Amino acid sequence: MNDKYADVIEKKLCDLQRCVVAGKLAGGVSHDFNNNISGISGFANLIKIRSSEEKIKSFASKILDLCVETSRTVSEFINFVRERGHSDAVVDVNVVLANMTRMISVGVKNNVTIERDLADSDCMVRTNAAELQAALLNILINARDATQDGGVISASTRVEPSSDVSDAGGRVAIVISDDGCGFDAGVVSPPYDPFATTAEDGRIRLGLSSTYRYVVGSMRGTMDVDSKVGAGTKVTITLPLHR
Repeated sequence: MNDKYADVIEKKLCDLQRCVVAGKLAGGVSHDFNNNISGISGFANLIKIRSSEEKIKSFASKILDLCVETSRTVSEFINFVRERGHSDAVVDVNVVLANMTRMISVGVKNNVTIERDLADSDCMVRTNAAELQAALLNILINARDATQDGGVISASTRVEPSSDVSDAGGRVAIVISDDGCGFDAGVVSPPYDPFATTAEDGRIRLGLSSTYRYVVGSMRGTMDVDSKVGAGTKVTITLPLHR
């Protein structure tokens, strides 16, 4: 192993250790944050009940709505951090993707729009929920980072038939795209390479290798990445449906 890869692995391990510590700290902070939200919600509810002015009641209602939405996001984050183990279960892809897009929306700028177009039909797969969450969140974080100057992040699902006899129930296609900066596949090829990077300082920022291993290795799925500099990136994943 040459010095370049050794340095990358060492940096990756350090980043992983920091993420573990940050995750533990974030779990505790999230509980305190939820407690504060409960307090704000309680006072807003008192204002709404006791005020006789409709305008003030309207403001209080908006505060309550924001408290509910923020509390839900924090709860999803806590569940994501705590999710452990390797047990598989039947999971609704639509629910997971909706939750992950809500989570990522907290960190996007005001000039970034997140659009969802989820299939009406059931999109159930048998998988480890934590691994599916991590895979989708990884792609969404890349999309968020690519739209720092503004843009649109789209997340959609659809049910497709499969020509594979082992997937008689069909497949669910998950498409996550953005109209951000994109990257040159000639420079980063393949994007699933764990050492691939678009950063000048050499830090790993694509992180698609772990998602690829989960989709193709663990789930017998497919994964396609289409990206062009200045035209954005589109990631398409297909997973076997559970029937």
